Amino acid sequence: MKQRLIWILCSAFLLCCALGGCGEAALLDPKAPVTLTFWHVYGSQADSPMNELVDRFNATVGRERGVLVNVTSVSNSSAIHDALVAAAHGEPGAGELPDLFTCYPKTALAMGTELLLDWNDAVPAESREACVPAFLAEGQVNGAQLIYPIAKSSEVLFVNNTIFSRFSAATGITLAELSTREGEIMAARAYAEWTDALTPQTEGDAKAFLMLDDPFHFMQIAAAARGETLFDGEAIRFSSPAFEDAWAMLAQSAAEGGLCLYGDYATTAMMTGDIVCGLESTASILYYKDAVTYPDNTHEPLELVALPFPAFAGKEKTVMQRGVGLGAVRTTQTAAAAAAVFLEWITETETNLEFVTAGGYLPVRREAFEALLNGAHGTLGRAGDRRPDGLPCRAGCARSKGRAGGERERGGGRRCLCAFCGKHHNAFRGGTGRVRPVSQGPYRARDRGNAVSFHQHHQNAQPPHLCQA
Repeated sequence: MKQRLIWILCSAFLLCCALGGCGEAALLDPKAPVTLTFWHVYGSQADSPMNELVDRFNATVGRERGVLVNVTSVSNSSAIHDALVAAAHGEPGAGELPDLFTCYPKTALAMGTELLLDWNDAVPAESREACVPAFLAEGQVNGAQLIYPIAKSSEVLFVNNTIFSRFSAATGITLAELSTREGEIMAARAYAEWTDALTPQTEGDAKAFLMLDDPFHFMQIAAAARGETLFDGEAIRFSSPAFEDAWAMLAQSAAEGGLCLYGDYATTAMMTGDIVCGLESTASILYYKDAVTYPDNTHEPLELVALPFPAFAGKEKTVMQRGVGLGAVRTTQTAAAAAAVFLEWITETETNLEFVTAGGYLPVRREAFEALLNGAHGTLGRAGDRRPDGLPCRAGCARSKGRAGGERERGGGRRCLCAFCGKHHNAFRGGTGRVRPVSQGPYRARDRGNAVSFHQHHQNAQPPHLCQA
């Protein structure tokens, strides 16, 4: 009996070690690294901020711990969903499941939860507790953390201010009036009249003002703003007042021509000048270019402004949180330990800030999230500055607050108002668009919860490093 008790205790100890720190040391061997295949949605196979981070991980922490991450597919969330579900169910022609993948919770449910690693068993409690609770909750199924947040996005209103400024000069309508949905509808009506009047020789050629990437997201937000939901369990409450009101708002805008109904992303219509505004994910910033190309092949510089998601008059400010998380196929304890090493590295505060600012996302740890909200991440430096480690700073690197408190950089330059911290920063002009210096725009510190720090999102390629003033 005594021997059996000792055996049970030893077994329990070994199991705990396998899922904790001492287990990692025993399971992982730098001389015989564990290789994990990885499917993700961030960028393209040839140009991806995630691929760059994976390479850095493999060369540093991965090499030290005995973990090698191999990216075998970069695609969109829909394609990865289909491929994962097909592989999970062994459909004809389906490939093998990767060890790691990015997806939404619905994909995990479709794959079968029994196939997936519960991150609660692999990631220490203190690391999980460091994350924004709402981000963690989204990936939980029956108490299991099947999808772990690594980056989040929200929805904002992108405005082509090159066109809008001409419209504003003619009508007196300002960017501030786009802060509410009602003001947006009024502006759309005025824009239709203005564009129609530009060509009096042609009748009925008014242009649409706005496009939504996801109209149903808009309806969910409209319902939430009035303290209601569109769902009864998993069913949609089509007859609810919230649904009817949100639908009527969309239908009226579409019928009047102010809302563009287009089978693509708003970015596409924005880049051809077909619309002025797009309600889109913050990550859409990467898909904007420096110039608009019109149907007649003429070009015009794009001055892009990012505004908070329009509020509903008299209702609570509400925005959608979006973004895939990291899932892992449950195989061996060794693979789980290796996956946890990569996950903890990619969500560590500094690494996560680098990743999200390169891709138009929000960080997942509370410390990083608050740093971004408070502007502690600094402003953008220039080539020739120095990093804390003495290495040269690339153009577009994040600069720490210096002697001037981070409010001005040497040599002056353009400045924009940060949606998070409410302070002016030098804008960085990169290959994805231009930030307008908004000296008296609608951004205020009170709006910082539903937008992103776009002065860091206009980078050409490399993720930022913190540089010294």
